[in-house]
Amino acid sequence: MRRGKPANDRRDGGDDLETDSTARLVPPKTRAVTVDDPPQQWRELALLATPIVLSMTTWFSASAVLPQLKSAWGLSTAAGSWPTIAVQIGFVAGAVASASLGLADRINPRRLIFIGAAAASAANAALVVSDGIETAIPLRLATGARR
Repeated sequence: MRRGKPANDRRDGGDDLETDSTARLVPPKTRAVTVDDPPQQWRELALLATPIVLSMTTWFSASAVLPQLKSAWGLSTAAGSWPTIAVQIGFVAGAVASASLGLADRINPRRLIFIGAAAASAANAALVVSDGIETAIPLRLATGARR
């Protein structure tokens, strides 16, 4: 780190990179996780990653029960693919809307992820009471849009 200047002084056009103990350049206040780190850091990483992975399961839940849905609702193979396609379309629509509205800049990221995961879970849970593909498609669109 340069001495004599505040860490955020960028008048010289340089960046605020420091050298860590392994001689790698890293941004200030961050560093790469290594195998020598205490187990608590790995636990924290697992606590952060697990909810994100679990929230992504809403995308694939309809695919897991697709054979049962096709049988219960009398769907063809082509019609049975629409619940999965609807999630992808919803995701694109939700991403465009989120970016257009600047939601990531207006809402705390933790809160935004929580709201999205909760809404996706609610839309996904509503599939239980869905009586056919006509109600399932909008629910799957909402699942994708909220993710």
